[in-house]
Amino acid sequence: MRRRDTLFERPLKRPLDDELREEVSREAHERCRASGIPAQFGWHEEGSVFSVKTPLASFHVWFTPERFRVWAELSLAARLFDTESNRRRAVATIEDIADRLGL
Repeated sequence: MRRRDTLFERPLKRPLDDELREEVSREAHERCRASGIPAQFGWHEEGSVFSVKTPLASFHVWFTPERFRVWAELSLAARLFDTESNRRRAVATIEDIADRLGL
């Protein structure tokens, strides 16, 4: 069973629109391709949640008009690597992406 943990949350600096949706999709594709991790990407039907699904973990970015939040669903195997150091590295990556996209 996967465990769901919030990794990051902060106020949204720009509204979620079609341009931002495209930028988020492009950034996720580029980062996963560069890392060699097979992943599935997509926006949920209501359009306010973007998901990146890998065999070991899924990451979801939820946008509201005021905030965005990133949470992870970790498999049992992924939980073995859920150390404080790895979590800090994940948050640093999220912050880097958020800053690049002006979120």
